[in-house]
Amino acid sequence: MKTPLIIFLVFSCFTVLAQVEGSESTSEEMKNEIGIDATGFIKQYLSFGYSDYPQNYYPTYFMTYRRKFDAGNIRVGLGGDYQTRNILSPYAGDSNKYRTTSYSMIFRLGWEWKSNIGKRWQVYYGGDVRYVLNYDKNDAPFFNGGYANGYENKTKVYQVGPILGFRFKLNKRLSLRTESALYLSYVEQTGRNYYKAVNPGLPFLPDENTDPSFITSIGYAQPISVFFTFDF
Repeated sequence: MKTPLIIFLVFSCFTVLAQVEGSESTSEEMKNEIGIDATGFIKQYLSFGYSDYPQNYYPTYFMTYRRKFDAGNIRVGLGGDYQTRNILSPYAGDSNKYRTTSYSMIFRLGWEWKSNIGKRWQVYYGGDVRYVLNYDKNDAPFFNGGYANGYENKTKVYQVGPILGFRFKLNKRLSLRTESALYLSYVEQTGRNYYKAVNPGLPFLPDENTDPSFITSIGYAQPISVFFTFDF
């Protein structure tokens, strides 16, 4: 039960800050919103030595955007990462270059409606479609019989489902929000195994394609991420 306390304290601190700064009035309604994931900041600096967040937490979206209309909002989210490193061969005289590479990309597009439930609180709800791509390649996870045994895997995920979120308004421009989602997912997985001879005199070994797999599932995204948003 530590997470709700942490979020409450964060909301309280920002509320005080917003009151000290005063209200920021504007003659025109702001139609755009940019958001960044603030969960890592809360976990790192405001947990007071405790945290219910997973230790390996990584933001799903590094940026979100909303375009506001009278009828509702268009919502967009972007996320991903990229990693690569060299692998040293344990064999002297091995001239091959070995590397591991992985990356992921996620894109979300949706529509939401909103309803104020207090002076500073707002609930929003709607639906998203998402596309997720995960790629992982390793030239030499292990060596066997004079060959580096590598693999390459690719996963594509297509998702659709409803969302429900809550927003706490700090002032006219700044707010904090969190949301949950239920997704129906269709997953395509493909891959191959390949081999690199450590010694040039060894015969060539062809690639081995793994059987593709197709999975349908339903998943729930918990409201563990807190976003800091700015309207303009």
